[in-house]
Amino acid sequence: MKAYHYNSLRFYDGETNCQKDPKASAAAGHDVFLIPANATEKKPTIKDEYTPRWTGEKWEQYDNNKT
Repeated sequence: MKAYHYNSLRFYDGETNCQKDPKASAAAGHDVFLIPANATEKKPTIKDEYTPRWTGEKWEQYDNNKT
């Protein structure tokens, strides 16, 4: 499972593999993964001239040419 990081300004900062939580997985009877801080399970869309920015609920596209 992947998690998608954002920085302190909430702009997309890369992805990482999540680690499985062995205790929670055993208790639940299925795999449970740990989500790192400042990350989400929702994958951003990468578009030319834009940078994804996390709103707390979804990724929005931020125009790189804005001043």
